[in-house]
Amino acid sequence: MNRDGFKYWGYFGLNIGRGMGVAFSNDLIHWTKHSGNPLWLNARWPSVLKNVDPKAPNRLYFAITRDYDSKQSHIVLATSEDGINLKEVKTLVAKHEFPENRNQNPHLYRDPVSKNFVLTFYRGSDKKNFEIVMKTAKDIEALDQASETVLLRETTILAAPNLLYTKGTYFLSTEIFNGEYPKGE
Repeated sequence: MNRDGFKYWGYFGLNIGRGMGVAFSNDLIHWTKHSGNPLWLNARWPSVLKNVDPKAPNRLYFAITRDYDSKQSHIVLATSEDGINLKEVKTLVAKHEFPENRNQNPHLYRDPVSKNFVLTFYRGSDKKNFEIVMKTAKDIEALDQASETVLLRETTILAAPNLLYTKGTYFLSTEIFNGEYPKGE
């Protein structure tokens, strides 16, 4: 980002509904948490893009999970001019119509080939229904109206997608867990 004396800004989510925050670094090893954390309450799993709008090159666009710790989380789009103060723009992925279905873990991505904006996210019940879903649009603010494509569907834990394109190949990584949780967790 190269703002306020720091080259890197890292956004993170806090467990149990405590919101999202930011930390700063110049070497990616030593980090300083922002003294005003959390930046937003009822917010988790932020994903951020810069250089989306040529008219506002420093504006940041965030996809953020709302109601993360509930049975029906959803994903919103937010913007920030300074990286600290965020403004919610709209809902990108609404609460799912079935009980106990969560939409969360968003990953915003700008496809270097098509130049489209891509949103991938987890949808599921956290019990036996786990999906990685994708929406694509020419404009980041049109992602809410984009159709959904299920990329992966499993009956064991599958979440937190990330996309990467390099040397002619797209890579999709996800969080998985197919074992048992230790007792007490």
